[in-house]
Amino acid sequence: MPNESKAPEEYVSDALDLMVKARWVKQYSQSAKGLRVDWTDRGKLAMDAVGYVIEDLGPERLNQQLWWAVGTLAAVHMMP
Repeated sequence: MPNESKAPEEYVSDALDLMVKARWVKQYSQSAKGLRVDWTDRGKLAMDAVGYVIEDLGPERLNQQLWWAVGTLAAVHMMP
């Protein structure tokens, strides 16, 4: 269950920190113009893969466990 005391921005930051560790993102920053993410080639492919799954299944059919499965499969398939 999510921590109710966290702001939505903190969840985004946590997810981006994990993406940095997975080498999907080189770096990211927040500015007045919005969020800037410097994706790696691996990260771009992973996000494309996630997009295809969402497109095929439809976002209404994705639960939390399926989201984690998609991310895990993308990470496994993107490993060198």
